[in-house]
Amino acid sequence: MNTIQTVLWNGVLPSSLVLGLEKVHFRHGRAKVEHVPAASMLTRPFCNVQYSLKCISASHVCQSQASGQEEWQDSSSSLFERIQASRTSSQLLRHLRADSDWILKDTRYIALAWDVVLSKRLTEQGSVDDAQELRGFLMEHTMPLVSKFTPSEVSMISRVMVATNSGTAADIIRISQDIQTRMVQFEPKELCMVLWALSSHPGMDKDESRGLFKSLSQLVKSGMGLDHFTARDLSILVWSLGHVGFSDAALLQAAERESEAKITSFTSEDVSRIMHGFSCLKYNPHKLLVLITTHFEKRLDEFSAQDLALFFVSLGKLVAEPSIVFCRAMAKRAKELVPENDGRNQDAFDVHLNALVLWSFARLGLKRTAFAAKSLQYVNKRVSDHKEEDLVAIMWACCRLDLKLPQGLLGRFASAQVSFAETQNISHRSTQGFRYISILFNRSKSVGTIGIDELDAVSRDLTKALEHMSRGIESVSVWETTSLIVALGTMDLDITPKTAQRLQARMVATMDSVATALLPKLAYSIAKLKLGSPSVIKSLSAVTIYKAGVLSPEALVQTSYAFASFKTPCADVSQALSSRLVPRLDSLSSRDKARAAFAFSRMKNTGLHVTIPIIKCIQKKEITTLEPPSLFGLIQAFETVESCPSSLVDASAAAAVSHINSFSGHQLHRIHRVLTKHKCSDTHSLAMISAKR
Repeated sequence: MNTIQTVLWNGVLPSSLVLGLEKVHFRHGRAKVEHVPAASMLTRPFCNVQYSLKCISASHVCQSQASGQEEWQDSSSSLFERIQASRTSSQLLRHLRADSDWILKDTRYIALAWDVVLSKRLTEQGSVDDAQELRGFLMEHTMPLVSKFTPSEVSMISRVMVATNSGTAADIIRISQDIQTRMVQFEPKELCMVLWALSSHPGMDKDESRGLFKSLSQLVKSGMGLDHFTARDLSILVWSLGHVGFSDAALLQAAERESEAKITSFTSEDVSRIMHGFSCLKYNPHKLLVLITTHFEKRLDEFSAQDLALFFVSLGKLVAEPSIVFCRAMAKRAKELVPENDGRNQDAFDVHLNALVLWSFARLGLKRTAFAAKSLQYVNKRVSDHKEEDLVAIMWACCRLDLKLPQGLLGRFASAQVSFAETQNISHRSTQGFRYISILFNRSKSVGTIGIDELDAVSRDLTKALEHMSRGIESVSVWETTSLIVALGTMDLDITPKTAQRLQARMVATMDSVATALLPKLAYSIAKLKLGSPSVIKSLSAVTIYKAGVLSPEALVQTSYAFASFKTPCADVSQALSSRLVPRLDSLSSRDKARAAFAFSRMKNTGLHVTIPIIKCIQKKEITTLEPPSLFGLIQAFETVESCPSSLVDASAAAAVSHINSFSGHQLHRIHRVLTKHKCSDTHSLAMISAKR
C-alpha cells in the first residue's frame, strides 16, 4: 500500500505507517520509499499516533516533487534573473507585472519576489507609494496560491509579511488556517519561524493566532516529541507562546524537557528568548532555570546588553530565586554594563534597559548591590531622557529596596512629574509615579538626606503636577483616585483651592466604590488635607457606617481618629465605630488604645461611655511604650473625663518626663494642667514638667 496517513515531525514520512510497511523520506525536494519491517513499528516512537491529515499518495509525492525539482533546475526564464536583479520596489513591480501570467502558474516566482523584498529591503527604499503598491501586488498574487507554497516558502513569506507589515487580518488568518492543515510537513525551524511571524504580525488577532499553537499542542498531546527542535527552535517556540499568551501545560512541559536535554547548545540569545516566553506565561521552569544559571554563571559576558536585560527581567517577572553565587555574578555583570559619563556606549545599557534591570533587581530583592548605586548615578545624569514608565519603574525599585538617592535625584523626579503632567493626560502610570515620589519624599525627609530648600522645591513641583493631573481626575479609576489622595495625605502639600474642589467632586461621585482596605487611609488623608467639605463628610460617613462591621480594630481606630478632626458632628459614625471597637479593645496595641481614647474624646455627642472604657483598658506598663505623640493624645483624653486611675496618671507623668525634650512649651503646660487636675502623686515629675514649660 502506498497511502500515507501519518507524518513524522522531522520531515520523514511517516513515523509509523499504519496501513502498510513502506515509509517515505521527503526532504530537500526528494522522496525515497523503503521497506520497514513490521516488527520495528512497535518500537518506534508514536507508533499509535494517527493525525487527521489529507491522504497523500506516495507515488504522487515522488512524481510531483521530482518533476518540480527538474523544472526548477532546467528553468532558464529571464524572469528569475530580472526578479533577482531588481533594486527598487518600482523596478521589481514592473518586472512582475510584465509576466503576471507566469506568476500565477508557478509559486516560485512570487516566493522569489518576497525573498528579494526581504534581502534587499526594497520596501524601505524609494517612495512610500511604490512600496505600498508592491506589497499590495504581492499579496494579491500570494493569497490564491497560499496552499501551493512549500513549507519553506510559507515560512519565508510569513517573515517578510511581518517585516514589511503586509497583508490584512483576513490574509493572515487564511495563511494560519492553511498551515494548520499541513503543520507536520514543516521542518521545526520553518514551523517556529511561521509561529513567530504570524503571532507577531500586527494584523493577527491573538485569539486567531492561538489556533496554530492549539494544533501543535494536539500533536504533542498525541505523542509527538520535540526532539528534532534545536535550541534556537525551542526558544523561538516558547517566545511565540508567550507573545500570544497561549499557556498550554503539555506544550510548555515538552519544550522545557527538551530544553533541559539541549542546555549545552543554548546561546545567550536563546536563553533570553526562552526565559522571556516562560515569564510572559508566568511559567517557572525550575529545573531548566537551575541548569541555565549553572551553565551561564561564568558566561554572562556573552550576553549583549539587550539580551542580558531581557533575561534579568524574565527572572524578575517570575520572582525566581537564583543561587547567591549567580546573583553576585548578575550584579557584577550589570554594573559593568551601566554606562560611564554620558552613556552613549552601544555595548552598554541605555536608559530603558538600565531601568528594566534595576526593576528586576528590586523584584528579586537584591539589595545594596554596587550595580544599584551606579545605576542611580546614571539615572541622575539623564532623568530627562527617560520615558514616564521607566522613571516609575526606577522609583518603585528605590522604594522596594530602600535605596539612598543621589543628591538632587528626588528633585529631578519631581520636575519630570511636572513635565509629564503638562504634556500627558492623567493615567494609571502617573498616579503610580506620584505615590512612589510621596514615599521617597517622606523617607528622605525623615532620615534627613534632603535639605530644606530641596524639600520646598519638590513640594512646589508636586503641587504644580497635581494641579495638572486633577483636571482629568474623573478619567482614572476609583482605586487610582483614592490611592492618589492617600499619597497626598502623607505629605504636607499646599493644595490649591481649584485642585481641592476637583478632588472633592471626584470623591463625592465615587465614595460608594472605595475599597474597604483604603477607607481608613482615605478618611485620614481627607482630614489632613482639609478636604472635608460637608458633601465629602456626608458621603464618607455613609460609607463608614455601612462598612464599619468589616473593618479591623486598627482600621476602626484610624477612621475614628480622622472623624475626630472634622468640625461637622458625626454622631451616627461615632456610634457605629464605637459599637464595633469597644468589644475588641483587648486586641489593640498600646498606641492604638491611646489614639482611640483621644479620637473618641474629641467626637461630639459620644459621651463618656466610650472614652472611659478605652482608658480603663490601658495597662500601666503600656504607658511607658508610647511615643510622644500618642502619649500627648492620651493625656488630652484624660482631660475630658472626671476621674482617671491614679496609676495611669502617675505613669503618664513619668513617661512625659522621659520624653520632656520632645514636647513644646505649650504641650508641657497642658500636660501639667491635666496631671494636676487628676491629682498626680508624682510630685517630682510634676516639678520637672513645670520647670521645663
